[in-house]
Amino acid sequence: MRHITIRPYHPAKDEQAVFALWNSLLGDTWPLSLHTFHNITLDSIAYQEGDHLIAEDEHTILGFLATQTKPKKHQAQPRGEIMLLLLHFLCFFCILSK
Repeated sequence: MRHITIRPYHPAKDEQAVFALWNSLLGDTWPLSLHTFHNITLDSIAYQEGDHLIAEDEHTILGFLATQTKPKKHQAQPRGEIMLLLLHFLCFFCILSK
């Protein structure tokens, strides 16, 4: 049985593998350069370190969740949003096998 760990995204360590996951899942439909991918996921004014998460099995990245918080007008609490969710097909087998 696979053991999937969820942990914070570390761009210096994870960006290439997450970009490869993007390309394997969506690259034909929505091709992006690494530079554009970086800008979308990290250069947003709303991005804060720790916003994004990785799902991995040992050292293989199987999923990526990009989140952000945005201020809401007239409210003290910001609104949390999921910007992007990428899951390798192997994650579905892990979920179904439980």
